[in-house]
Amino acid sequence: MNFIKIRDYLDLPKVEIVEADFCFYDIVNEIVAMNIDDARNYAEEFVEFAAQINPIAREINIVLLSLLHEFGHHETYYLLTEEEEVEEKFMRMLYQGIGENVAGYFNLPSERMATEWALKFAEKNIDKIKELDIYE
Repeated sequence: MNFIKIRDYLDLPKVEIVEADFCFYDIVNEIVAMNIDDARNYAEEFVEFAAQINPIAREINIVLLSLLHEFGHHETYYLLTEEEEVEEKFMRMLYQGIGENVAGYFNLPSERMATEWALKFAEKNIDKIKELDIYE
């Protein structure tokens, strides 16, 4: 899957993308992708969490949904208050990444904002997403 072509086709921010099967946002304005096998442990949980916010999540290919979520980090990172940033850093240390507390991790303020952004973007651009031929 060519993430750069998808980024450009959907008019997403020109953030650098490293190709693979599942995405995460690196603090240096680069979206890095991981092998889907490494992400499978929580991919289904992520879709179900996102679907609670907006059922459209179940209709979007997980790779594209994860990519949009990471663009959501890029687009919403500045919305966290200082207090939320401090609390989130502490909670991330407790969770040690996603780990076993998947629901807690997905509900961290920055994670939830990124997911909400992704779902709003997907809903607004559903026709383009369907044209990508990765729509499920």
